[in-house]
Amino acid sequence: MKKLIFIIGWLMFMVTSINAQDAHFSQYQHTPLWVNPAFAGQIAGDMRFIANYRNQWSSVTVPYQTVSLSYDTRIPKYFGKSCSYFGGGLFLMNDQAGDSEFRTTTAQLSFAYHQSLSNKGKPSYLSMGVMIGGGQMGINPEKLYFDNQFDGSGFDTSLGNGENFERTNFFYLDISAGLNFAIAIGKRSGITVGLGAYHLNQPNVSFLGDSTERLFARYVLQAGGEIGINEDLPLSFIPSLVYMLQGPHNEVTAGLMIKWSPNEDFALSGGGAFRSSDAFIPMIRVDFKTASLAFSYDLNTSKLNVASNSNGGMEIALMFQPNVFNEKQECQSIFCPF
Repeated sequence: MKKLIFIIGWLMFMVTSINAQDAHFSQYQHTPLWVNPAFAGQIAGDMRFIANYRNQWSSVTVPYQTVSLSYDTRIPKYFGKSCSYFGGGLFLMNDQAGDSEFRTTTAQLSFAYHQSLSNKGKPSYLSMGVMIGGGQMGINPEKLYFDNQFDGSGFDTSLGNGENFERTNFFYLDISAGLNFAIAIGKRSGITVGLGAYHLNQPNVSFLGDSTERLFARYVLQAGGEIGINEDLPLSFIPSLVYMLQGPHNEVTAGLMIKWSPNEDFALSGGGAFRSSDAFIPMIRVDFKTASLAFSYDLNTSKLNVASNSNGGMEIALMFQPNVFNEKQECQSIFCPF
């Protein structure tokens, strides 16, 4: 009974705050366009394809499922001797949450300009990006129970719910932007730091008539990199830090991976991350030539673990970074920790 009361209370809290929060990932390094629009084209190869699937809280309620697909590329022309270039990308996401089948579908185009700050020596870039597209939100009220439907002994779904749902499915315009700095500091070392800002136009996402409920802007501060131990030992550390702020909600995730790369065609990385007041996240990733496969699992550490038995969410990411342009490489590749 205590567990049931806790679950009901927690779900009621989620209903009151669900309109203010975006879907989130644990492997944010595998959703770069959802972290910063300036990452479009900041890649080791010529183009990048990423598929990400997340399933969470299946032990507590109807699983929250999120699928994302992204593609980005650098435009295959540098500006003279400056090594500056443009990048572009496409981000698609579908998120479905809980009993109400609350779903958000996003399709956005991103454009970025990468300004080279150094023509010789260690390459460094200042990148600026914008993302423009649309979203669709929807719910299924028939899947929910309301207080007006309680007849004294149970819920009668034939009774009216008493709610003024003017729309249960709608589209909205979405505008985002970002800024990022990246520099290589060695053969296998570099750092990147940036700021992304999403939903700058704060669209109205209310389902009720005569009501305005703005989607809070989401700000993302990220920093990360790769630090090689030395030139001869094929080991490196990959630290990361992401801070997200969206309305009254905030999230801090810090991680550390250890990467073993005995040759240019293979690498194995393992480690984890910790999301403050929420979860510990072990991760593993395998790179083979231009393909990468990563797996993580959230171990819940918040008060929700009373109901979840510490089970959180599984996440899988698959990435390809092929080289297809066959250009003469006059400029060093921009540093990218992904």
